[in-house]
Amino acid sequence: MEIFTDDIVALDGITGAVIAEGKEALRPRYVERFKGPVHCELLGRLVLGAVVVDREIITGLPGDGVADCMATYVVDIEAGKIKKATFVWSPRTDGVKL
Repeated sequence: MEIFTDDIVALDGITGAVIAEGKEALRPRYVERFKGPVHCELLGRLVLGAVVVDREIITGLPGDGVADCMATYVVDIEAGKIKKATFVWSPRTDGVKL
């Protein structure tokens, strides 16, 4: 949680829905998500100024699940922390685990 500003805004990249506003609203989601042996493998990263786009494969989800994820982060350069995060998430159904 230290990588986020106190007023972080997290969004669903498909619907635009707000997932959480503020670090304290985001914390329970992260606690739940990372209870198990979740592993995020970074496949690629693009950076342009204060914007970072990560492409990941996530394993260790409930039911031995695997998911594709793309996360776009806007960084508060002065604070050195993420102030906006947008996630596009899709369960992987092909059975492939990278």
